[in-house]
Amino acid sequence: MEYKPQARELFEAFIRARKHFRADRFLDRLNLSEMIVFWMLWKRKLDGEKELLQVKDLSDKMGISRPALNTVLNRLEDRKLIKRVRKHADRRAVFVEMSAPANELYQSEKVKLISFLNRIVTKLGPEDTEKAIGILNRLANIMKNEVDE
Repeated sequence: MEYKPQARELFEAFIRARKHFRADRFLDRLNLSEMIVFWMLWKRKLDGEKELLQVKDLSDKMGISRPALNTVLNRLEDRKLIKRVRKHADRRAVFVEMSAPANELYQSEKVKLISFLNRIVTKLGPEDTEKAIGILNRLANIMKNEVDE
């Protein structure tokens, strides 16, 4: 099968963007997966939801397998940054919550992430940033639909 025009360029653009969107370029003490876990837990808190998030739901939201997520969670647990919690009603369900030191770490790393993203927005400008957001959201929906079909 041959590439459609621009399909190869699109794939190469994905590779270039992924290569440069590495957390070690803008975060000091968390990798990108760890930062995303904390962001999702913190966002729940801001949205007024329970801070506990079921591992299954976290895996679905992040779009990674449970074994891959468990690797991330094991590292965070070893560093005493998260706690896994089981409820008495359903011992099989595992929930995750941030520890107090994780809140402090997340806040300091979030400042660095915001600074990095703000520099990108400044360089793109407001109009191109809006276009990029729209295109990335549309791409995510197209890819999701392709996988679901």
